[in-house]
Amino acid sequence: MPASCCRAPCPRSARSSQRSGHLYGGGWTFISGAEDAWLADELGADALPHAYLRAKQISLAASFAGVLSSVAIASLRLNLPFLLSGFALIGVAVLLFVIMPETRFRRATADERSTWHRMGTTLASGFRSIRVSPLLLTIMAATLLFGVSREGIDRLWEAHLLDTVRLPVLGNLDTVVWFGVINAVAMLAALVLSLVLQRQIRRFTDRRAVIWLIARNVLLGGGIIAFALSGSFVAIVAAFVAVYTLRELGAAVQSAWVNRSIESESRATVLSTINQMDAIGQACGGPATGRWERGLDCEPAC
Repeated sequence: MPASCCRAPCPRSARSSQRSGHLYGGGWTFISGAEDAWLADELGADALPHAYLRAKQISLAASFAGVLSSVAIASLRLNLPFLLSGFALIGVAVLLFVIMPETRFRRATADERSTWHRMGTTLASGFRSIRVSPLLLTIMAATLLFGVSREGIDRLWEAHLLDTVRLPVLGNLDTVVWFGVINAVAMLAALVLSLVLQRQIRRFTDRRAVIWLIARNVLLGGGIIAFALSGSFVAIVAAFVAVYTLRELGAAVQSAWVNRSIESESRATVLSTINQMDAIGQACGGPATGRWERGLDCEPAC
C-alpha cells in the first residue's frame, strides 16, 4: 500500500488498486506451481538449486535496474511506472509463448483426454502426495504462518518508517526517491549474498537445506521484530534489508529443495497448493494488519 494512502481518504485509487489486485491474483493463479514444475521437468531436480539461485540473481539485478528507472519515471508521473510495467509483462507473455520450450511434455492419450477426468486425477494425486508426506505438511504449515507474518511489513513498512523517524535530508531527495534507494540497497544486499550462497548450494544435502531454512526463518522473525521495535532510521533500514534478503534467498532454496521430494505427475498441483497456503496466510493476516493500521493514524482501507 503506498504511503500516501495513509494520509488522506482515497476511495477512487483504492478501488482501482483492488481491481488490479484481483486481476493480478487471477493471472498469478495460472502460473502458481506450473512455472516451477515446468522448470523441474526441463532441467531435472539435480540442476534446480543452481538454476533457482541464478534466476534469483538475474531477477535481483533486473529489479535493481527497474527501481532506478522507476524512480526517475515516477518523477514525471506517479502512475507511469505501473503502466509501463504492465505493458512490459504483456510483452514477456507473448515472447514466452513463442520461445518457451517444453521438451518433456507428454501429450495425453485418447483415454486421458477427458479434461475434467484428467484434472480430477491430477488433483487427487497431488493431494495424496501432500497427505502422506510429513515434510510437505510441515512446509505447508510453515508457509501459512509465513504468509500471515509478511503482511504487516509488506503493507506498512513505508508508513512505519515515515511515522517513526524523519527521513534524512540529502539534497532534494523526496520520499519516492528515498524508498527507491532503500529498495535498491536491499536488492544489492540480496544479490551479493546470493553470489556467496552459490558457491555452497551445489553441496546442499537435504540436512543442510533444512538447517539453512530453519536458521533463515529464525533470523527472519528476529528481523521483523527488530524492524517493529527500532527507533532510528539506520536500524529500521538495516532490519528491512535483512528481512528482504532472507526472504528472497530462502524462497529459492526452499523451491529447489521441495521439488526434489515431489513426483513429476503431481508437481504442479503440490507446488500450487503450497503457494495457495501463502495466499491464505496473507488473506488472514491482511484484515488484522488493516485493523492495526488505525493505530498508526492511517485511513482505513477503502
